[in-house]
Amino acid sequence: MIKRTAEKTLGIIGSIIVVFIGFFGGVSLVLTKNDEFKTRLNENLNTIQSDTNAVSIIDSLQNAAGMLLWSSIISFILVLIALFNLKKNAKSTLAGILFILSAIVIFISSFFVGFVPGVLFIIAGILALTKKPSTYADQNIPG
Repeated sequence: MIKRTAEKTLGIIGSIIVVFIGFFGGVSLVLTKNDEFKTRLNENLNTIQSDTNAVSIIDSLQNAAGMLLWSSIISFILVLIALFNLKKNAKSTLAGILFILSAIVIFISSFFVGFVPGVLFIIAGILALTKKPSTYADQNIPG
């Protein structure tokens, strides 16, 4: 039985960061649907005499916030499945693949906001793929 403490720790730390990213995306999504936020943004744009339309900014913010929210949800689910599979040493390869897949999802689809959890998941995935349990022949037991 091989200990998977490093993979579990990296997965848990990364998933906590992903939850914060998802929370930020959710709050941003709710905020952009608020009428008071829309009027304040429009007033501020009129104050600085910008050519930018408030509606286009709000649409962009809503799209980005939705992407952050959904990418963090998908990444979190993949990491939970990977952590569950780490309990079974026979499925460590599947856990490693899920960690790497989760890193790709959070890193690319969150507009590189998920850089830190992406790196943590990549490291956990590589560790899960490369650490193999030692066989009886590998152990130097005298006698």
